[in-house]
Amino acid sequence: MKKNNYNWNLNQDNLSPEEIAKHKDFDALLKKAVPAAEQVPQKAPTIRRLYYIAGAVAAALIGILFYTLGFGTDATVPGISFDDYAAEQPYVNPPIENIQKAFNSQTIDVNKGGVYEYDNGSKVTIPAGAFTDRYGNLAVGQVDIKYKEYHDYVDFFLSGIPLEYDSAGTKYFLESAGMIEIYAEQNGERLEMTPGKTLDVELISTINMKKGEPIPSFNIYSLDTEARNWVYEGLDRISLAEEPASNLLSEEEEIQQEKASKIKNLERKETQQLAVIEASLPKPVQPFKPMKKNGTDQAFNFDIAADKISYGNEVPTEAQAGVRSAERDLMKLKQEYGNTVWQVSPSNGPYEKQAIRAVTWDDMNMRHLQNQDYELKLIKGEQNIKLIVNPVLNGSDYEAALAKFNTEQADYLAKLEARSATLAKKKANLKAEIEAERAIFDKEFDERLATYRATGQEHRATDELIQVKVINRFTAASLGIWNCDRPIPPSIYTLKSDFKGKDNSEFDGNIAYLVDKQRNSVARFYTQKGTDLQFNMRSDNLLWLVTEDNKFAIYPPEEFKKINTKFGEHTFVMNVNDRKIETEEDIRAILNF
Repeated sequence: MKKNNYNWNLNQDNLSPEEIAKHKDFDALLKKAVPAAEQVPQKAPTIRRLYYIAGAVAAALIGILFYTLGFGTDATVPGISFDDYAAEQPYVNPPIENIQKAFNSQTIDVNKGGVYEYDNGSKVTIPAGAFTDRYGNLAVGQVDIKYKEYHDYVDFFLSGIPLEYDSAGTKYFLESAGMIEIYAEQNGERLEMTPGKTLDVELISTINMKKGEPIPSFNIYSLDTEARNWVYEGLDRISLAEEPASNLLSEEEEIQQEKASKIKNLERKETQQLAVIEASLPKPVQPFKPMKKNGTDQAFNFDIAADKISYGNEVPTEAQAGVRSAERDLMKLKQEYGNTVWQVSPSNGPYEKQAIRAVTWDDMNMRHLQNQDYELKLIKGEQNIKLIVNPVLNGSDYEAALAKFNTEQADYLAKLEARSATLAKKKANLKAEIEAERAIFDKEFDERLATYRATGQEHRATDELIQVKVINRFTAASLGIWNCDRPIPPSIYTLKSDFKGKDNSEFDGNIAYLVDKQRNSVARFYTQKGTDLQFNMRSDNLLWLVTEDNKFAIYPPEEFKKINTKFGEHTFVMNVNDRKIETEEDIRAILNF
């Protein structure tokens, strides 16, 4: 990037009404998508002018309190529900930040494509030209593929990836047949999938299934962290990687197999129809609220319109493309509201204004972070300063933009409410239909099983599971987190529950985790007096939470077996494990069952 000296113009005058009237277009800035860069690369800018408007640095910071589970934090927030708590957290929220599964990395030539291979035999086939940068430029040359897999309840717990799935107002849990997280990076920057390109994934994993029954059906979901939910992407083309030992089926097992097949078909029908219902009504686009120049934080303007950015046949550098993109965003705003500038975000914290003003900076670059946050980097030789900046409006421009936003927001909320009402009605009708079908074959199964047990062979009425190795096959149209799983409803049996340690200390306001050995999933809930805890009485269960002093409090399977359920309530007296937690192996030793 060509080096230029920048003049800092302090206390610049406000724009005149005539200047303001020259530029208008606010809607475009409020769209989060950054316009794709043209496919033909262009030359670096030859001239840049940077004007700096000084204002007093405000000490006011907007604090957002996040409660996180993990070492060195306070996990207790009594008096709220788990859904309320989770809504204030990052959607993917690892409970122990310093113990995380590392990404595996492999380099491929993106011009040719290639196959990423994992240690266990999993493969990801990557086509040529699969990735672009965030400006839409096709990535060329060497690209790093970052990949990791999650297979069991310890993996899921440590990842902080939620396995709850909200559908038709009903919360399901996802039973996983394996999950992957995959990204592509070049020069330390994450890339995006080229539109129309997909990755072919073969994920090797193991699943639990009953002896002699057909291999279970699973779906494919991608994680949408903005919508805070899993998105149904299609059916998992699952198959056995190796044949399990063959066993003759008893009459009991044949009954179980027939019921399991009916349940899977019904679940598949419900999942597919829910996806159709969701797709029938696209979500309205939410507008973004304009930001106001506060008069206390530093503000500046720069103009590169005269540069006539042209890269010719050269691929623009990250800095070149970042400045061009930021200028495009600001110019769109100026088209409608001329009195628009960049303002240093109060989220930066303390920094030396005088030190910035005292330097004639050689160069700068900018890059978009998220929403209306941009990173400005000022460069002087080996010295550089990074600040978060926002495009802001002033005076009547801000008032006009805010009025427009309020109108658009009201329209958005009305459309959202109407959509929710329509979806709720359709999903309620579907749920009633599915429940009616389920009730019919549940009754049929129970009657046949009762007849069989009456012959004196009740000991054969078991849910014995075997573990088999499978290949999950699917295509991924985006990078991120993908899960091979199926939604399962919460367990039918519910206890009113309290939680405490053996020293009578109360566990009130902790996030707790529950595992059913028959289901490869982790359920999360909030510990409060009278918590409704749902669990499978016919399975082995393991319950745990992380205490304030970073230890694991455990309620083991053998204690679950002793619960007297006739009163409908129970106090879970949990044993605090004093083992020092430093590695994933330490956690697996504690949570093993």
